[in-house]
Amino acid sequence: IAEKQALAEQWKVRSRCQFHGYISRTALAAPLARAYVGVLPNHREEISERFTSPLKLFEYMAAGKVIVASNLPSIREILDETTAYLCPPASPRSLAETIRCVYKDPALAASRITAAQAMAQNFSWGQRSKIIREFLEQVIKKARFALN
Repeated sequence: IAEKQALAEQWKVRSRCQFHGYISRTALAAPLARAYVGVLPNHREEISERFTSPLKLFEYMAAGKVIVASNLPSIREILDETTAYLCPPASPRSLAETIRCVYKDPALAASRITAAQAMAQNFSWGQRSKIIREFLEQVIKKARFALN
């Protein structure tokens, strides 16, 4: 946190920033409810590009937030230009410009919120358990067939 605070001081934006340590899921609900934009500025690293499934992304979708995220393969597996605003990773300037775009066209932002919220149903714990159950049923069926 100290490093980020020093950076905010250097950039002369410290008065507009809040820095928190760990926040419990319960305590996080109120700030998320107040937010209009959910930002996911992942960097171009192998884990972020190929192996991540960021839970905060699904939280933003379910909570009806405008999503601004890095344009990475792992994010594109879930989102596109109809559900989010995508920007180049590791570019603070592009991130800021993309966030400004959200506020320039409220109707477009609203349509992306609606699309992402509808898509969020596909990523619920209930849906995930259904997919896992169906997969396991197929594995069991194949195993039974192989034994006969």
